[in-house]
Amino acid sequence: MLVLSGILLPEHAAWSELKTCDAQGLFSVSGILVFSPAAHAFFPDIQRRMRHPELFPLCLKGAYAVAAIFYLSVGLAGYLLFGSAVQPSAIQNVGWTLDFQPLPRMHWLAVASAAGMAIRLLVMQAFVLPTLTSSLQGLLGNRDPAASPPGSLLPCVLAASAGVAAFFSAQVALLLNFLGGAICAHIAFTMPVLCYWKLSRQSRRLPWSEQLGLALLFLMGCCFSVMGTLSFLWSGAFDGI
Repeated sequence: MLVLSGILLPEHAAWSELKTCDAQGLFSVSGILVFSPAAHAFFPDIQRRMRHPELFPLCLKGAYAVAAIFYLSVGLAGYLLFGSAVQPSAIQNVGWTLDFQPLPRMHWLAVASAAGMAIRLLVMQAFVLPTLTSSLQGLLGNRDPAASPPGSLLPCVLAASAGVAAFFSAQVALLLNFLGGAICAHIAFTMPVLCYWKLSRQSRRLPWSEQLGLALLFLMGCCFSVMGTLSFLWSGAFDGI
């Protein structure tokens, strides 16, 4: 839909406004960059349910390679077509011209794109809800992980999370930036490093090269966290949030 909207533009972006490197653009999406890697918490469960778990590393590398090629291709095509008018979220470009006017007879693309993103967010909850409901069970006093949650708990959680997702549907990039900077940077980088470092020190002394690598990962996580949070606050201030 993004590429189709770019092809149907009355006028395309001027080549002179395209930049090979844009530090401000990197700052604005720093939280989104760490949103995806935070999903590694689900990898052990996926590997456990595989028929051939020994093939998981190969599947993982292949999946990330295909995803990288796909996203880079679409992102590059979108930037070449929209130029400086390209937005962090494709929803904000689909069905709109460079000056953010509806494409003639093609504005339905924006509605379809927003609906697709809403469905995607709802499907993602299938991964998140089991952990969230388990935590809620603990807060409600049920400490037995094998016990099923109350019948009304899952629908309530689903309705609440769907409402939040719908509220941010027009600014999903802003939401992902906040989640990536404030939460996912610690899930993906800082906390795993600290936990591994502490557990390893109890059994053996880590070589200095490994300690240096862990320190760099920890520092990178902290930088992404600060950048993502500041980017969210900066964007929210300009968007009136």
